Amino acid sequence: MLIGVIDWRLSAQEALALPNFYLRGNRLLVEQESWLAPMVPELQRLGGNVSAARIGGKLNAAERVGGQWRGAADPRSEGVALSE
Repeated sequence: MLIGVIDWRLSAQEALALPNFYLRGNRLLVEQESWLAPMVPELQRLGGNVSAARIGGKLNAAERVGGQWRGAADPRSEGVALSE
């Protein structure tokens, strides 16, 4: 999420909607059923220890925009975000 907001200048909501990935030791897990999943075979062919998996964990965020707080919720969760 931070990369999306800081480097790509996405809103918190847009960044939370990006596919999840998780590095565990030397193994990279990418979110199943995301646009990252089709890249797994090529990354494995290049020698990467990569697999697609269901990645738990849902994030929420708040950002200050134009003097007001704006909430953001992970679209994969059942939660909602409220804004001021």
